[in-house]
Amino acid sequence: MVRDVRRRMPTALGLALAATLVVGVAAADAFPSPLPARVTAEGLTVASAVGSYCVTAEQGDAGLCADKILARPGRRHRLSVAPRTVVSFVFRDQPKLRDDVRAASGALLRFDEGERVEGVGRVELRRSGDSWRATMPKQLHRANALIVQTGLEGGGDISHLVSLKSSRRQPLRCPGVFGVPVRAGEIRGMTVPDAAAFAERRGCTLRVVRIDGVDQVITEDFSLDRVNVIVRDDRVAGVDGIY
Repeated sequence: MVRDVRRRMPTALGLALAATLVVGVAAADAFPSPLPARVTAEGLTVASAVGSYCVTAEQGDAGLCADKILARPGRRHRLSVAPRTVVSFVFRDQPKLRDDVRAASGALLRFDEGERVEGVGRVELRRSGDSWRATMPKQLHRANALIVQTGLEGGGDISHLVSLKSSRRQPLRCPGVFGVPVRAGEIRGMTVPDAAAFAERRGCTLRVVRIDGVDQVITEDFSLDRVNVIVRDDRVAGVDGIY
């Protein structure tokens, strides 16, 4: 099998502008394309826009590499995010390709009005069952797109993009497993036991992360059902976030 000699930049931020390259097949339309991922944030699921990729067929040695111009995806690929928002990726299997994902990494991008792009941050993805999850950083730096580069078990890679509508502040409410939110204003001023009981009735947990200005030792795991509070004079003074 003849391999593509014009390999793309290995980073997710590579701006390779090249024609589609077909290796081992007569034409691009004779080769299956990778499927978009299902991407979920804040209860909304969209399909990713498939970017550049290099894949091999499930059977035989045929392969295809396609380099695409990096552009911000349209509205139907858009998600709303805020600091600490969890974004979940489910990478779909194209039966005719060796496209099982072995690794994934992400980067936040900012496109200007002229479609010039710059990288504004990196995002770590971790496997969680059938999905891969990323937690948005505390500073989004006005990012308006997220690109995720996947490394494939069969060799090669696929990039996926989603458009972002980013907010500077995380919505301070815990959705809870019962679908009844716990909002910051409802527990502010309560004692910790009362606030914990209130949150528990709505399917949420409560954790104290700061007491009288002193940060507490906490675990690094993430939960969408955990409201983290700041305590002053034995009462809830504020909510640090949902994580």
